[in-house]
Amino acid sequence: MNKKLLAAAISAATFAPMAMAETTGPTWYGKANVAVVNVDEGSDATWDLVSNASRIGIRGSIDLGEGLEAIYQLEYEVSVDDDDDVFKQRNTFAGFRGGFGTAYAGRRDSALKSSAGKVDYSNDLAGADIKQIMLGEERFDDVVGYISPKFAGFEVHAQAFLDQGEDDDNATAHNSISLSFKDSGLVAAVAYDMETKSDAGFANILRGTGQYTMGDLQFGGIWQTAESAEGADLGDVFNVSASYKFGKVKAWGQYGEGSQPVGLADGWFDANGDTAVDSLSMLVVGADYKLSSAAKLYAYYSDLEATDLAGMMAEESTLGLGFEIKF
Repeated sequence: MNKKLLAAAISAATFAPMAMAETTGPTWYGKANVAVVNVDEGSDATWDLVSNASRIGIRGSIDLGEGLEAIYQLEYEVSVDDDDDVFKQRNTFAGFRGGFGTAYAGRRDSALKSSAGKVDYSNDLAGADIKQIMLGEERFDDVVGYISPKFAGFEVHAQAFLDQGEDDDNATAHNSISLSFKDSGLVAAVAYDMETKSDAGFANILRGTGQYTMGDLQFGGIWQTAESAEGADLGDVFNVSASYKFGKVKAWGQYGEGSQPVGLADGWFDANGDTAVDSLSMLVVGADYKLSSAAKLYAYYSDLEATDLAGMMAEESTLGLGFEIKF
């Protein structure tokens, strides 16, 4: 009997540190977002099964005492529909959090991208994400960042990108910063990317975002302008969105228009390096049906059009039916 008690005591002492560590994390999370889509490019239509940035991750914090925490997150995109890019790195970083705010290093969405919040209802959906019409939807490696404490609803997020293949001798050449505000149903932000990589090369991008929730009704918009690091005009673009909830259904829609060389217009530049896009537009309508707090069914339709200065036109429409399960 004494031997059993001694063994139990040794076992408890051995695993106690592990148990203490588990009380502050880690936490597993993720989502599976799978859809059947029909993509019509005018002359050809195809069916496909897509994963829409399904992901898995682990995150947590460790209490270091005196109000200081060590934080970490490792997140990977997973392909539910096939075996390509089974683990593709997403927001993965580590750092410290306290009364001073949060300091971190790793791979993360730019502050400008994050400033869009949830204005883009079709975020990550095939053929409907605002990256089809807007520059700046980027995630970078070698990020050193800082997020300030919230003060009267305001928060600052600043980042420096240390290695982008240009001006490597200047660690502050490429950065992103945003100032956001959140209070009483209103979310607003202004953000700026300086000499950051994009579909149009290195670019300077200014973005403003706003969204307001009033009961079951929500509406918002994004506006941005961009130029190359050398000063060439890369065009302006806006996107407006709205949704309404009734029961378990949320109906939503959004429309964007501009002249930035992304999506169907990727690579459309003139001899001077200015964008050759005359017009670029995207209309998306959809509906979500809530099965639970962690699961939903959805359907959407997007229509994307682009026209260059010479009148050449490209068009693509996408019809999607899918489901999302969060865990």
